[in-house]
Amino acid sequence: MHIWVDADACPGVIKEILYRVAERTRLPLTLVANQWLKTPPYPSIRSIQVARGFDVADNHIVDQVEAGDLVITADIPLAAAVIDKGALALNPRGELYSKENIRQTLDMRNFMDVLRSSGVDTGGPPAFSQADRQAFANQIDRLLAIARRMIWADIRLIDEVEDTLAALSADYPLLLITKGDLLHQQDKVARSGLGRYFSGVEVVSDKTAATYADILRRRGVEPARFLMVGNSLRSDILPVAEIGGHAVYVPVEVAWVYDVVDLPDGLPGTVHQVGRVGEVVALVRGLASRGY
Repeated sequence: MHIWVDADACPGVIKEILYRVAERTRLPLTLVANQWLKTPPYPSIRSIQVARGFDVADNHIVDQVEAGDLVITADIPLAAAVIDKGALALNPRGELYSKENIRQTLDMRNFMDVLRSSGVDTGGPPAFSQADRQAFANQIDRLLAIARRMIWADIRLIDEVEDTLAALSADYPLLLITKGDLLHQQDKVARSGLGRYFSGVEVVSDKTAATYADILRRRGVEPARFLMVGNSLRSDILPVAEIGGHAVYVPVEVAWVYDVVDLPDGLPGTVHQVGRVGEVVALVRGLASRGY
């Protein structure tokens, strides 16, 4: 879990709570604001200053947030956008937004905007109180407890994945490219027991065409000689095809809406699809026999 903070409007007492959370848990904490922010000198805490302008900080958070991340914001449209990407959104007053309540909250926000634009004095939000601070702290503790259970839960392997990796690693160098926090991803690989099949591991903050191009450049691999297997059209398939590589899509029963994209025609690379992981071995060997 990565914690993102819409920091321009975030109360100082909430930032202090989040600093302590990051120091205690080592979870990455990023504050995004239109102005420079001083943050504690702790490795997992950083601040990003974006250009001034309407929604610039919000757009940066939406671009960077991943499914399972936590966003601290009182901005309703921002909360709705990150929820659509599979992230969690928490108000500094301790209210957790969800798919079930965000639409009603957004409608009410828009209704109040209409009233204000019509000259109606709707008043402002109540002053931030000790009760709000405590509600936020309680909600953070609850979410972290859930996150800890998820992080340390037993790793469940996809059917046929170990046999597939064993077969492929005997003939080809395998590289694991994964998104997330470095320490957590390394721990997941270790607990999965699959680390021995990979000749390298790349933990990245985002999977874009530029990310893949940089990895291949550093490793001296031509995109046409690279094949990526994954279950996210947005993160695993499209960017690899955009740089001229091979991408193998393995659909899963449940996918984040954000991960589902339409693949445009005329991509430089090639996209393949299989029904299950075990079919990847035959596909790779078939490509190799044809000189790819």
